[in-house]
Amino acid sequence: AMAAAAALEAAGRHGEAAACYQAAAHTAAAHQDHAIELSARHRRAQLLTSLGSYAEARGELDNAEEIAIELEARRDHTAILGTRAGVLHQLGKPNEALHDAQLAVALARDIGDSRLTGSALNTLGVLYGLAELHESALDAFDKSLCLAKDSDNARGAVIAGVNAALELERGDEVERACAYARDAIATAREADDEDGMSYGSYA
Repeated sequence: AMAAAAALEAAGRHGEAAACYQAAAHTAAAHQDHAIELSARHRRAQLLTSLGSYAEARGELDNAEEIAIELEARRDHTAILGTRAGVLHQLGKPNEALHDAQLAVALARDIGDSRLTGSALNTLGVLYGLAELHESALDAFDKSLCLAKDSDNARGAVIAGVNAALELERGDEVERACAYARDAIATAREADDEDGMSYGSYA
């Protein structure tokens, strides 16, 4: 069922894929295969989010979080928190969204995974920006950028740099925004990352 769901997702048939992931989760639960159930519920929640079914996605993420805690699957838990932070924002719960994003950063740091921490910081920065907490957003993006550069994670550096540039642009700090955007494009070019260069140009 997981393979079928993934194939449907790859084909862009997200509604069908979400239903297939739900079936996979129910089958896994019946067989007490909690790792598969966790994966199926999280993927379904991500698809539901893309389809705009935020309340249903939130319920699925709550279930996935319970499984992750039971399994002590901290990386999965971090990813779930990041996904749920975005869902909570869409549901008009900015404080809860920020709490999840902050918890994701703390958990990623505790694990000691720099890429995961950088990704969590990017999510937190975006939410700070949406909450009009300009300096906090920039601080999160700068920390993410430093982590990415220190670990030779070019794509992570591009994403953090572009996010910082967009935040600066919103604050009418055009010169600083351009500097971040140029740096992001240069990083992508050095890594021969065409998608990164395209993303860098977006800023």
